[in-house]
Amino acid sequence: MLSSRRANVLAEILVLMVVSHSAFGQTSHNHRAEFGELRATVMESIISRIHPGSRFQWDPDLRIQIGRRLREVTFPGFTLIATSDGRFEGATGIEFGNDKEEFIHDEEHLKSAAPQKFATDLVVFQTDARGTVSQLKIFPLDPSDPLTKVKLIEVKGWPLNSWPAVRIQYVSHFTMPDSFTKIEWNAVFDTNNGRFVSRLPLGITRTTKGGAEEIHPLALSRKDPNTLRISDEVAKTVSEQSCSDPCVVDGPTLLRQWAQ
Repeated sequence: MLSSRRANVLAEILVLMVVSHSAFGQTSHNHRAEFGELRATVMESIISRIHPGSRFQWDPDLRIQIGRRLREVTFPGFTLIATSDGRFEGATGIEFGNDKEEFIHDEEHLKSAAPQKFATDLVVFQTDARGTVSQLKIFPLDPSDPLTKVKLIEVKGWPLNSWPAVRIQYVSHFTMPDSFTKIEWNAVFDTNNGRFVSRLPLGITRTTKGGAEEIHPLALSRKDPNTLRISDEVAKTVSEQSCSDPCVVDGPTLLRQWAQ
């Protein structure tokens, strides 16, 4: 009887192992399928162009192996547009690893840490009908900004024999000894020369030690063709910057004026 019970237990363990293995494989397959075959193929092709010879896997998230390192890959703001001849054009942010997310989380909760710089790269690309990248350009979003996070990217048309301008909505993060501040931007980036054509603030969010999060939507207007007025709709304050149209507003300058 003991051996019969032992046999039944072993059988149950084998069934659980088979079910677990099946579920594990299904999770891996479904994670890639969630993106769709075309989008997943484009992501894999972008990685292969940026890091030739790297190996990638989709379990539990998309990761790549470069040498002995296995790193998560995310594509914030990923956008893909079909062309009239059956190809695709698009743009995306690309980030490797999760150190940035962990750092932002800690700073939002005002856990002191040494200042760090995390790159955010912008990729514009064209693919064939299957999603294999045929040409690609990659830029640092803003080398002077150490901590950015892309929310949305929109390709503003793709000129013939040229590269497009893209609209980017993203957030800059500023760490202070007693506060953590974010500026949300609406920007236009020219991928021909790798520079912002326009960058305007949508709002400022600040968290201070011992205080609640403060959200300050901003309204923009023109005092004259060369002066931009930035109004804080909560604090009822107005600052001005010398800036023609289109205007690229500087984040640290904006914060200095806003804090006064």
